[in-house]
Amino acid sequence: TAVTIRLRPSLCYWDSSMATRAMQQHFALATPGVFIEDFSCAIKRRIMLHGRMYISSEYVCFRSDIFGVKTMVVLPLREVVSFRKSVADIINPSIEICTATDRHVFASFFASRDHVFEILSELRRIQHYAHALLPPSPPGSPSPPSPVPPAPAALPAPAALLAP
Repeated sequence: TAVTIRLRPSLCYWDSSMATRAMQQHFALATPGVFIEDFSCAIKRRIMLHGRMYISSEYVCFRSDIFGVKTMVVLPLREVVSFRKSVADIINPSIEICTATDRHVFASFFASRDHVFEILSELRRIQHYAHALLPPSPPGSPSPPSPVPPAPAALPAPAALLAP
């Protein structure tokens, strides 16, 4: 069965064009992709830093400004090697997102961790199937910059992100 993600209205933005502009400004992204949703959460550093996670069709971004200490993380989805549900500090449900060089733990989702995980899983499946549909490169041409890791075989084909 296909997974259908029903997106909740964003707590912060009333329209996606406003959210897309905010992503472009906050994270200096030329083309952030299609804005999907934003969430209140924290990133684990020496201490938990509370902020907002922004998810688009191309990026997972995080921004925090606590007592003048600004923290920003921009993760292109094509560079995400793995992500999984985990637990931070023994009791805090979290999501761990890994690239080839970094590991980021996001927690304190206030009951939306599973929803965030579903969105990331769906985006991973969409990227995998989109990559599989690309025509093969001619011999001698450069390969794509960052191939999408294969999706697990047990996952169904992607459902539409915006279900009616």
